[in-house]
Amino acid sequence: MEEKLQSYCDSLSPKKRLVSIVVLGSVFGIISLYFSLSAIYSINKADQEQIKIKHINQLKLHSNNSIHQLNLNQYERQE
Repeated sequence: MEEKLQSYCDSLSPKKRLVSIVVLGSVFGIISLYFSLSAIYSINKADQEQIKIKHINQLKLHSNNSIHQLNLNQYERQE
């Protein structure tokens, strides 16, 4: 396989070799930039999500809970 690739590259003219190197280098460079920028964006997004912390609101207790009702019923019976 290596010999086939080498014979194919030998058959290319110097101008075609230069064009193919520039095209492949550009494609790999763009892919590399995409992965780098994507990783930076995801890191920043993860950091922003961790900063947003919501505080717990105070729990509103009802005075009509079951224990309170039981106590009222007992006092009403005693009277």
